Amino acid sequence: MKKEFDAQTSEISEHGALARILLVDGHNSHYTVEGLDWARDHNIHVLAYPPHCTHALQGLDVVLFSVFKRRYSTAFKAYELDTGEKVTKDAFLSVIEKPWCETFTEENIFASFRATGVW
Repeated sequence: MKKEFDAQTSEISEHGALARILLVDGHNSHYTVEGLDWARDHNIHVLAYPPHCTHALQGLDVVLFSVFKRRYSTAFKAYELDTGEKVTKDAFLSVIEKPWCETFTEENIFASFRATGVW
């Protein structure tokens, strides 16, 4: 939390002047008392999804991953048709680059949170 979340959100929250929300899946391995104290001190509200509900509430699961899976499947098939070979480790990143960039846009990410009622 300290390393990634704060680094990615500190500036847009005016370095803690504006509250931030961190959504976690509720498993206790994702947070500690020390971490929660640190979050409180930095105006970060940690909210946990209810148990066994993340598949229905997380925007990535509900919207983006299914779209990405469909797009990369199409890209893999196109690669195999074009080259006559299966996608190798060396080709993997170049094959998924376009599906990734088309799927994980700011607009789609916001839409995924709207679809689950989080945004």
